[in-house]
Parts: sequence; structure tokens; C-alpha cells
Amino acid sequence: MAAKLDLDAQALRVEYEAATTITVNEIARKHGCSTFVIGRLLHKAGTVIRHAHGRTDIKPGAAAALYLNGYTKKAVARALGCAPTTVTRLLKEAGVAERPRSLTRGKCPHPGCRRYLSAKGGALKNHERVKHADRTPAIGTENSEG
Repeated sequence: MAAKLDLDAQALRVEYEAATTITVNEIARKHGCSTFVIGRLLHKAGTVIRHAHGRTDIKPGAAAALYLNGYTKKAVARALGCAPTTVTRLLKEAGVAERPRSLTRGKCPHPGCRRYLSAKGGALKNHERVKHADRTPAIGTENSEG
């Protein structure tokens, strides 16, 4: 049986409220337990949990400026102390077009296929041969009965 965690709810509340960019997930990882446990202890201590959709401290212009200077969405998120999905939303609000996922990889042209493949080394040709080959069985082979 796992050892019971001995976490002080008030100490967690101080830690959570002191750093405005720290998340419940980060605290849980730091203490080696689940987000449910941390959330329950913070609630017990009377902490008001911050939610990502309520972030008004980050302006779309700040995310756009970093992104347009060549930062990736992950790097912008780290710099601003938020999630990459928040960066995506802020960029959309700022009217900034997203860069392509990769300049050396292309999306498979088949409808419904979401695979990104390397342009070099025959990856697309191999992918088409393996994933998009016509797999209908041959009809009337010489070994078949009937």
C-alpha cells in the first residue's frame, strides 16, 4: 500500500496564491500526487481556483508579439505562464495567422488522413503504398474452389 501523503492545505494555499502562474497540475507534479488531491486540499483551505478561460492578465498583443518574433506556441506559453491552448486562443483574438506545422513535412493528400510525412526519403510514397493501397482481395484465383 502506498504511503499516505502528509500535505498541509494552508501551505499549499500559500504556494498557489503566491505564484499567480503556477497551476494545480504543476503543484501536483511537484508533490507527486494527483490534481484531484491538490484540488481537494486547496478547496478545503478555502482557495479560489483560477481557471484558464478567466485569464484577463495576458493580452493578445503580448502573445502575438512573441509569436511574430519567431517563438513557438509552447515557448510563448512558457514565457507568459499559460497553456499553449491559451496562446492559440490569444493569437486568434489578435488576428495572427498560424505558421505551418513544419516546412519540411507535408500533410498526406488523402481525405481523412491526418498524417504529416517527411518530404525526403520516400516517406510519402511508402505511406501511400502501406496505408492507402487498394486492399480488395483478388477474385477468382486459380486455387479457389467454386
